[in-house]
Amino acid sequence: MGRIEYAKGISQLISAFENIDDTDFELHIVGRGSAENIIKNIFDSRLIYHCFFNDKDLYALYDSCDVFVFPSYHENLLAVILEGLSSSFYVITSVFMKPRFDEFEKLSSLEYVNITEQAIRKAIIRVKDNLEHIRSIKRKREIYSTISEKYDWKKLVGQLCDHITKV
Repeated sequence: MGRIEYAKGISQLISAFENIDDTDFELHIVGRGSAENIIKNIFDSRLIYHCFFNDKDLYALYDSCDVFVFPSYHENLLAVILEGLSSSFYVITSVFMKPRFDEFEKLSSLEYVNITEQAIRKAIIRVKDNLEHIRSIKRKREIYSTISEKYDWKKLVGQLCDHITKV
């Protein structure tokens, strides 16, 4: 979900997906951007591309999915990962996000991977092989609590003001 850009690791994600032999496995991509042509040139019925969703349809899609893969090379706004976590997804993200989400890694809700086709594919297969366990983990309350504790807007604004004052 979000902008479909090369810097978001979209090429590696799609390569990883294409090399997973599982007809029950689907990859949903939501968003628009300069790398859309990669998606549009793939003829695999398991890849489902959604240019845009209203909130109601997006949340319905969330309910039907288990994993959120975000192999971005860099991300200044971490809201996308927080949205994935707060929607109870298991999140696979790039090592470039380390150490920002270590507390979620400790909750077994997130893992960091290198942005290579092989590393992403292995992580997805590992999750797929443990899907029943991942689905059974009741981590939503803990995740929500951690997000609201550490990423509450009032707290973030206070931290920003403190940082600006120090500069």
